[in-house]
Amino acid sequence: MQDQLIFGVGRLLCALPLAAVVETVRPLPVQPVAGGGGALLGVAVVRGAAVPVVDTATLLGDPGAVPSRFVTVETPAGTVAFATGPVLGVRAVLRSAAQAAPVAGALVEAVGVLDGRPLLYLSPETVMVHARGQVHRAAA
Repeated sequence: MQDQLIFGVGRLLCALPLAAVVETVRPLPVQPVAGGGGALLGVAVVRGAAVPVVDTATLLGDPGAVPSRFVTVETPAGTVAFATGPVLGVRAVLRSAAQAAPVAGALVEAVGVLDGRPLLYLSPETVMVHARGQVHRAAA
């Protein structure tokens, strides 16, 4: 079992490994990045550092969901903030019961079930690569 931070994203239920989560905060002001668009909302100042903010709903194909929380995650490539819906808590979830995601290297690593609902296990590293790529393309 691994502790996961469980949160909503539009109509979806998602999980991030608790070990990667730095904190959850109310949404902060986001400065759009020229040419960013897509899932990259822009950059927010979180504890004195510029952090890319990714619209998790857009990444998961459910655009239009209004974020109510930012979940800040640390990856080997740096920090990223997921704009999410409500944080539902921390749960010890048995990952071995989850099925591998249908697309290798995707944001969703695996799909499981929690309380009778589909649960998407997100990959912080993949979203960071996606966000950094958009930031670098916008700056070029």
